[in-house]
Amino acid sequence: MNEQATSTGAREKAARARAAAAQERAGTPGRRPRRGQKLSWRAAIGIALIATWGVATFTGILLYVAPTGRRAGQQELLLGLTKETWGDIHWWVSLVAVVITVIHVAVDWKTFRACVRHLTHTHGATPTSCG
Repeated sequence: MNEQATSTGAREKAARARAAAAQERAGTPGRRPRRGQKLSWRAAIGIALIATWGVATFTGILLYVAPTGRRAGQQELLLGLTKETWGDIHWWVSLVAVVITVIHVAVDWKTFRACVRHLTHTHGATPTSCG
């Protein structure tokens, strides 16, 4: 019984030490970082990316299938808007999508780098053994 209590106490002590080390690496001594806030920002950025690139794709397809010719820019296409207006919407939505993409890469830079490292790492294979 005493031996079991000692091993349980040692495990708890090791777990506390690991948690303290993680807090020091996170730069927040004595307090765990709030994952919910960062996660909600990442979720909002992801939703914004899907929405803006979706609208940009829709307007791009609409402009692609729109009639061409001399007066095609003045004809109403969809929702009472002309081809010229849809072109303007496509331009601004695409610009916003690019800005959100840059923000997304900046926020997830560590994850992006880790993913690139993982994909480009040879995993122990040498060039002579690949073939």
